[in-house]
Amino acid sequence: MSHVGLGGQTPDLRIFEFARENGFTIVTADFDFIRLVDSRGTPPKVIRLEKMDYSTEVAADLIRRFAIALAEFDKGTKSVLIFPRPSQPTKINPASP
Repeated sequence: MSHVGLGGQTPDLRIFEFARENGFTIVTADFDFIRLVDSRGTPPKVIRLEKMDYSTEVAADLIRRFAIALAEFDKGTKSVLIFPRPSQPTKINPASP
């Protein structure tokens, strides 16, 4: 978020409004953004990563694996997409065979 001028202490509502004003989708483990969509409507859309107790690399891999579902979500009318926790999240090591 820092590359768009929002720091780690930015309130959820400010992030939500920034995403709305700039056409972004929010990817988060935070349920509060779903509450904001419920109370304030869309845009923005929200993608929630449930029980995200795994590395950012695993989250990125999960998002890549669901690229088609994400494209359909982006074009569709749903406002929230929830990715369940991977069954066995592990750290991805690109040097591994």
